[in-house]
Amino acid sequence: MHALLEQHGQAHRSPVHLIERYPRIANRLVELWGSEAINEYLESLMIMDRPDRQGFPAEIGMELMTFGNAHDEIMRKPADTDGIWDHVREAAVDALEQRGLRATVGDFHRSIGLNSPETLQLYLQAGVQIDGADDNGWTALMRASFDGSVASAEWLLTHGASIHASDRGGYTPLHWAALNGYDPVVDMLVNRGANVNAESHSGFTAMIQAASRGHLLIVKRLIAAGARVDMSTPDGWTALHKAVANRHTDVAVRLLDHGADADARHRDGSTPYSIAAQTGQQRLCELMLLTQSVRQRERR
Repeated sequence: MHALLEQHGQAHRSPVHLIERYPRIANRLVELWGSEAINEYLESLMIMDRPDRQGFPAEIGMELMTFGNAHDEIMRKPADTDGIWDHVREAAVDALEQRGLRATVGDFHRSIGLNSPETLQLYLQAGVQIDGADDNGWTALMRASFDGSVASAEWLLTHGASIHASDRGGYTPLHWAALNGYDPVVDMLVNRGANVNAESHSGFTAMIQAASRGHLLIVKRLIAAGARVDMSTPDGWTALHKAVANRHTDVAVRLLDHGADADARHRDGSTPYSIAAQTGQQRLCELMLLTQSVRQRERR
């Protein structure tokens, strides 16, 4: 971190106490350097909005503020009077072209499946924003989550990609990883703090997405992370509705075990129980009735 500030003539603003006492935070700030995510991270460090956080000593807080100001000033500077950054940018563009790629958001996203950190780094050096979105509002992290590109997703998160970004439909990276059943990506996103109850503009959650496709392991992971099993879309679809309608019995049972309501009503009047009955899932109907009976006795 000191070397990074020194090369911009800001060595005197190096957070020496932070580096010594909180090396992980210092390393994270270096990883996020130059990305939009660094300001969000600095804000999360400065604002003590959790009762279990005691806050930093005054000198650390001052260093964080000074570092943030230095970063903002450096990023607002022109590309550099001596042209060194233009040279780096041009070299990265040339390196991409040698690979048959262009320094565009579209090619950046298409390169996600290569799982090549070296190639992804070239895009950033060429000036492509890590959260640059395509016409559908998709970011590179959404593409990696949709495709199950674990190495690319990890690289993007490490370099400041927004885990909370949403596309034009309101779907987040977690929505897409859950829909397509990519357990390692879901686990990574959840561990990094993704909102497991985030809703799309249509009211779909990652839980509903996973249940509709029968991804039991992801349903378990989301439940363990605090996902609510009975969240519904505005017209009344729940994860249990979707699991039953698509005959994912193991997922339906897991949802019932964690409190899902077999009588949750869709706008058209259908419930998970009525769908099971109409589609001949007799054993599931019996389990729903038994679950309902047990819950009634417990409430007495």
